[in-house]
Amino acid sequence: MNIESEIERWDGKSSAVIEAVYNRYFDSKGFLSTIIQQQEIERAQGGASWLLKLYLEDGGAIDLKQESDVLGKLNKLEGGRQITPTPKPTQYFHPS
Repeated sequence: MNIESEIERWDGKSSAVIEAVYNRYFDSKGFLSTIIQQQEIERAQGGASWLLKLYLEDGGAIDLKQESDVLGKLNKLEGGRQITPTPKPTQYFHPS
């Protein structure tokens, strides 16, 4: 199994399961770009969002382009709901 399939299979309920996925993959190459990309896949949005949350809470940082990608993907939430994020610097942004 890989991170993409584990994200898609997450039931959206068990924090222990998504935390275990995070612990398995957070230090693997491409982790951050994978979870950002997975936010485009409807069945993976919840898991990818939780993994990003855990990554940031764990001290991870994203650069300006990644932040822009995340905010752009928030515009296309599951179920077609549209939101308009207000871009602003975050506590997690660290210039490269």
